[in-house]
Amino acid sequence: IKNIIERKKITARDVIIGISCSGGAKFVLEFLKSSKIIGASTALITFNNIDNIDYVDRILRVDVGPEIIAGSTRMKSGTATKIILNMISTITMIRLNKTYGNYMVDLKVMNEKLFNRAVNIISSITGLNQEKSKNLLSASNNYVKNAIVMHKLRIGFEESERVLENCKGSLRAALDKEV
Repeated sequence: IKNIIERKKITARDVIIGISCSGGAKFVLEFLKSSKIIGASTALITFNNIDNIDYVDRILRVDVGPEIIAGSTRMKSGTATKIILNMISTITMIRLNKTYGNYMVDLKVMNEKLFNRAVNIISSITGLNQEKSKNLLSASNNYVKNAIVMHKLRIGFEESERVLENCKGSLRAALDKEV
């Protein structure tokens, strides 16, 4: 476990989420305990009503009810785990200012598919046509947030960088700025 923690460079700034259907998986619990020792925040997702554990900050106990097929203990839990992790990652993206409304505005344009997605997002938020959105995306060095700020606040790329930095990356806060 110590090797994994060192290899993954886990520190006190990290949140470690363990998943154990029963709540008793030894590896998961030992990993959480070792992570807590170095100061990381810890959480456990389980599908059993387990007691509190002193080295786990938060326990999410989810009752998915009995399995349809007796003896198959992980079918519902697997589906529930995926839903829970999707909720956690969605909330994280929102809290990190990577979204605006229901758009992922902090995407990295790395291929044609993502370029087209970025253009569509810019068009949807700004009301610009596809061609103008492409030009704006190009002028913003392929940064969706910057493109939107540049258009809405009628500023250049460098100024959009300063505005977003001052707003801690929040597009919503940046668009509320007076220039």
